[in-house]
Amino acid sequence: MIVNPQPFSYRLIIGSLIIAIAVLSSFSYISYKDVKENQAFVDQENKLVENEGLKIQFEKAKTKMQIILDSVKNIRPSGSLISKYKNQIRVLKLEKAKILAVVNTLQAENKALKEITQDFETVLANEKTVVKDIKQQNKQLISANFNLKEDLEKAKQLSIVNLEAQAIKRINSRRKVDTKYARKTNKIDVCFTITKNEFITEGEEDLYIQILDNKMNVVADKGSTVFGKRSLIYSYKKTINFKNKAQDVCVLIEKEEEETLEKGLYFVNVFHNGKTLGKTTIELK
Repeated sequence: MIVNPQPFSYRLIIGSLIIAIAVLSSFSYISYKDVKENQAFVDQENKLVENEGLKIQFEKAKTKMQIILDSVKNIRPSGSLISKYKNQIRVLKLEKAKILAVVNTLQAENKALKEITQDFETVLANEKTVVKDIKQQNKQLISANFNLKEDLEKAKQLSIVNLEAQAIKRINSRRKVDTKYARKTNKIDVCFTITKNEFITEGEEDLYIQILDNKMNVVADKGSTVFGKRSLIYSYKKTINFKNKAQDVCVLIEKEEEETLEKGLYFVNVFHNGKTLGKTTIELK
């Protein structure tokens, strides 16, 4: 016996199938959309995170996403398939949450590290300022020390005052007869006072007196002496016994017999250890 199905039954079955297919299509579309959104998130986070371990996790998640996308595109939806994708999407969401937590932790650590770096840079800048100030002070101290050494060296030098020179014609009864004429001059009397100096050790000191005519020739040449790289031709050498008190010194410098003094200006210089202690002049007619 052949039974013909009722038209209503066919309509009911067809309607149910249409609804089922629509529901599956809608759920597949939603699942596909979720997968696409997760893929976009993974791509974005992959650009932001530089940690190598996170990159590996992102790559794995991206691969899973691609597999799901390919499956959704090429495979007809079914109840079991939808359930499978739902589980996979849930797993991906958990992975997404874990990755976000790691990213947030890294961001917090990076922020703290930046703050520490800024504090360190501030301290370093302050230290550089301090070092710069110390270097400047050190330069000033070196300069002051150098000046102090120079002053000390100067302080260790003998000094003289009241330097005078006079042309002498003759000496009578211990009296010096001076002259203003070159042709009558036989001696030149040089007198000065050595000042007190506590920085100089008591003892013998050599003084050198040099007399130059207007042509820079040395009068009464007694030889030369050397001070370092300098040499000095002198007219008279005077050794004194320095006792750290003011003392007067006078010397008579006699010209050589064959010397003829000419009219003009004569220069008298006093030296000690290569340093000039004083200068004066005599003009002879």
